[in-house]
Amino acid sequence: MIIAYILFYVFALFAEEAKAKNKKVILMITCVVLALMAGIRDIHRWPDTIGYVMSFADHTHSLSEWTSSDKPFGYSEYGFYFLGVIFKTFSSSVTGYLLFIAALTFIFMYKDFKRYCYYPIFGVCAYVSRFYLARNFIQIRAGLSYAIILWAVQYITKRDWKHYFFWVFIAYLFHQSAILAVPLYFLCLVKIRNWHIVVGIIIAFILGGVFTGPIRLLVADYVTDMNLGTTYIQKSISVSKAC
Repeated sequence: MIIAYILFYVFALFAEEAKAKNKKVILMITCVVLALMAGIRDIHRWPDTIGYVMSFADHTHSLSEWTSSDKPFGYSEYGFYFLGVIFKTFSSSVTGYLLFIAALTFIFMYKDFKRYCYYPIFGVCAYVSRFYLARNFIQIRAGLSYAIILWAVQYITKRDWKHYFFWVFIAYLFHQSAILAVPLYFLCLVKIRNWHIVVGIIIAFILGGVFTGPIRLLVADYVTDMNLGTTYIQKSISVSKAC
């Protein structure tokens, strides 16, 4: 994986020198390849993936079977569940479902790279190094949600709060952490100086150090209450048969 990343980074050095039209094609192909890699991954190798597979294979209905009383399994965001409902109406393939989520994510990521990156191929390199494995292979709800939030940022500069909060709401339906994007709109309306950024970073480090323990205990209690580890282990065999 590391060797492949280094080779791609070297490729990006030359790709960024290409004409704008060719660079657009390269970016599109790169996003398609990354989506395919995320979609056809080994479901047993990556944490969280087995939970999404269980949810889709055993607890997601098609539109013909869907009722308003349906509840997501393994997560609470109904919007993400309904994406599964839509896909299962046409196919029950687990691989197809993962490809569908990955493709939807990279549609937004392609638009994000093209809109915000002066060097979009290097933007892909940065995304792969920091977010690709953690989001597109593991936390797929967050990966989709954050891609949508990035798309929404353009409306802050346009002072278009209606479109911005619409897309933030859509992102929230897929992952509740999208609520953190709400104050971003108002922060960007404030004239921030360099010393504000420095002080903010210092405060963030202090708060992170102080609250690391309580947050760790809270997460541990949540996982224990949900009995997630036991659930994943008990269901892994049935998921393998379903695939």
